[in-house]
Amino acid sequence: TQSSPGATEYNWNFDGLIPPETILNGDPFTRTINPTHPDNLTTGVITLTVENAAGCTDVTAKDIEIQPHIVPNFSVDETVGCSDLEVLLTNNSTGGSLEYFWNFDDEQTFYTVSEDPFTHTFINRSATDRVFEVWLKAKNVNGCKDSTSVDVTVHPKVEADFSFSYDSLCTPFRVAFVNSSLNGSTFEWDFGQAGFWEDDTTTLKANPEFEFTLDNPTANDIGNYSISVHAYTFHATSGLTCEDTRIVPFGEVYPRVVANYNVDVSEGCNPLTVEFNNTSTGLGTYEWTFGDGGPTSNEESPTPQIFGHANTASSEVYNVRLTSTNVNGCKDVLEMPITVYPLVQSAFTIDEDDGCTPLPIQFTNSRLVQHTITHGILAMGKPQPTPNLAKLPLRIPFTLWLFLSQQLHW
Repeated sequence: TQSSPGATEYNWNFDGLIPPETILNGDPFTRTINPTHPDNLTTGVITLTVENAAGCTDVTAKDIEIQPHIVPNFSVDETVGCSDLEVLLTNNSTGGSLEYFWNFDDEQTFYTVSEDPFTHTFINRSATDRVFEVWLKAKNVNGCKDSTSVDVTVHPKVEADFSFSYDSLCTPFRVAFVNSSLNGSTFEWDFGQAGFWEDDTTTLKANPEFEFTLDNPTANDIGNYSISVHAYTFHATSGLTCEDTRIVPFGEVYPRVVANYNVDVSEGCNPLTVEFNNTSTGLGTYEWTFGDGGPTSNEESPTPQIFGHANTASSEVYNVRLTSTNVNGCKDVLEMPITVYPLVQSAFTIDEDDGCTPLPIQFTNSRLVQHTITHGILAMGKPQPTPNLAKLPLRIPFTLWLFLSQQLHW
């Protein structure tokens, strides 16, 4: 604003900030002076030289200071990605010493006077994409300010998770799975050792609940399995696949308990000695019962057992049972019959055992069983043939007359 009374010519010098001007009237005017440096204070001296009609002059000057122009600006290394998306923010603002106010559109803000790069993590646990409008406001000490924003698109977070339960550890057994993953459209399951499951070890199962049968087909090896699910979703708009994997140790899975044994003989005459060979699998401990009410055995293969009975009319059957039990209480039982024939014993009485020739001897069979009897008679210390008296009736005495056929010499 020109305020020089009596002047007819006004000569303005702006210290090189803008071109000088000569104005022939004292009307107010406006000129824009921009700072000469984006971050430093611009200073200058504005000089007004006035002259009247008589050629008389006067000079006046004033100092000015111009703050740098505030230009808020920042860049991000990622504008789209999967949650949880860590973004590096770089402050490229100009305008001198400034205060910065950050708003990340996720109920989080940040105040700083530093222009150092920093990171912020954007989380989207919803089922759809979310756009975060990130704002930067810059302000100088005089209250001059400006702001700018950048959009960051975050795909839904995929978080793989599951639980499982089972009623028994006796293989094979069913395991119930609950897929509790957050988001994800495709799920790849790995249930442990290949070939141990009813389906392929890697399969797509998006159902929230399903079952699998776990087995250990080895004879005596303990399986130690881990179960995992890989959940993912492909986003065609960005070409990105958001994914996550959850691995849970299942623990030890014992082989099937199979009780088995063989014997060297399964039937025979009374008494019968039987040898046992334990061929069980499944890492069990053993209990043997022999079907005779006698002591049991916990040996892997018991000592040979003698089976006998006093029944002379019919065979007796002994059911030998082997029970195999592992540490989880899983068990298997094998029972095998051992048949022992009726008891047979040779026994008889005679009423005479010496005398003169001919010597009548009465023989009495004292056993309670029919049996083929072959009799041999001794005369003078030499065996003599006698008739084969087969299957004599029980307890029926008979008499043989023995004649001395050898000449005696006195």
